[in-house]
Amino acid sequence: MILVTGCDSAKGKAIFERLQAASLVAVGLSHSDCQQTADHLARQLAGLTGVHLIIHAFELSDLQRAEAYPDLAHQLNVEVTEVVAAYAASKGIPLVFLSSHLVFDGGKKNPYIAANPLHPLNVYGRSKALAERRLFDRHSHALVLRLGWMLDLEADGWLDQQVRDVREGVALLASPSHMVSPTCVYDVANVVLAMVRQVLCQIEVWGIFHYGGSEPVSHAELVMTIGKALSSYLPGCDAQYEVCETGRSPIPSVMLPANGVLGCIKLRNTFGIKQKAWRQALPVLLNSRLGALRGGPPGVPETADVQPLRAESG
Repeated sequence: MILVTGCDSAKGKAIFERLQAASLVAVGLSHSDCQQTADHLARQLAGLTGVHLIIHAFELSDLQRAEAYPDLAHQLNVEVTEVVAAYAASKGIPLVFLSSHLVFDGGKKNPYIAANPLHPLNVYGRSKALAERRLFDRHSHALVLRLGWMLDLEADGWLDQQVRDVREGVALLASPSHMVSPTCVYDVANVVLAMVRQVLCQIEVWGIFHYGGSEPVSHAELVMTIGKALSSYLPGCDAQYEVCETGRSPIPSVMLPANGVLGCIKLRNTFGIKQKAWRQALPVLLNSRLGALRGGPPGVPETADVQPLRAESG
């Protein structure tokens, strides 16, 4: 049996459903379960039996909320990880922890690899970096998977905000000076499943790995690709953009690394996992989110061009 923490978050839900689709038995702890006191969470974990592996997907992922409430970010991102890691270590259960490219400062010219030193610029990144360290302090049989710029279906998340802004005629902030590795939540679920299968086969592969979608782009290109797609899906909506000055963060009040690109060769060489194209998945994500905002089941608008989005030449 596999335990997924934060099973009702965007990443947790995608992973939970992918495990079930692969005929693996999965149970989950919800966001509210994990927000309880450390003692309460420890008791919940102690009451579980038959757990063979844990995927720790729970976190405070809202960058602006973390910046405004650093104590809360520490509680949810560090202290909860410590409790889960202590439980896993006491039972000898392997643990997969989802982390972020935001543990780096972006000063490197090339993609970041797992061995690069950490120097986060914002509260969220600092909490994830500390959580990684506390995890390995408590448990040797652990895998950390750092992820690129997330494209997911989280309500009030970053992608959701882009959709809402286009619908409401609000200009999208676009930064040409920030490079990112866009990363689809469905691809993350597939990566985690591939890692889990090998861990369950008793393969010793502990340590830190990176995953981001293929074709790194500037934040501005990502935003404009999203805006162009939404303009075609939403009759009468024409995406507008506000280009950020060099060095200005596209997320107000949150410092972001100028280089958020992840090198994923270690993941490929160890697990045989290749990067997927984020442009291929983006139309599905956008249409799913539009369906949810309409109050109906996720679906593709009849007028939508849902062909994979390609980079434009020139």
